[in-house]
Amino acid sequence: MLTLDKIYQASYALKTVIRRTDLIPAPNINKTCSIFLKPENLQVTGSFKVRGACFKIAQLTEEERQRGVVACSAGNHAQGVALAATSHGISSLICLPDNAPISKIPNAMVLTFAWSKVFMTMPTVVRWSCAMKKVTPSSILLMTKM
Repeated sequence: MLTLDKIYQASYALKTVIRRTDLIPAPNINKTCSIFLKPENLQVTGSFKVRGACFKIAQLTEEERQRGVVACSAGNHAQGVALAATSHGISSLICLPDNAPISKIPNAMVLTFAWSKVFMTMPTVVRWSCAMKKVTPSSILLMTKM
C-alpha cells in the first residue's frame, strides 16, 4: 500500500540521482479541467523509468548489493537500472536483445561506467559497431546465439 511515508522514502532515495521536473500547466489541452505535464524526458536517461529502478535499488540489502543486479531491456529501463546501480556503487549486467535500438546501446554503456557490463548478442554488436563505425568497447561481453 502506498503511504505518505513511502513517498518521503522515495523522495530521499532519489534526490541525488534524478532531476527535479516541475509540473507545467497545459490549459489549452482541455478547457474544462486542469491538466499538467511532467517532462520526465528531461531525466538523464530520458524517461521516468530511472525513478522506479533507483528506488528499488536503494532498498536492496547489503548482501543483495554485493551480488549486483541484472536488467534485461531494450531501452529506458536498462538505462535506468544502469544509472541507479552505478550511482549506488553496485555492479550491474545490462542485457540488450538483438532488436535493441541502436541509439540505446551507447547510452546504456555510458551510464554503467566501471561498475557494470553491457551484454549484447553478436547480431546486436555487429549492428551497433557498423552504425557507430567503432571497434566494440572492452566493457561489452559477447556471446553468440547457440
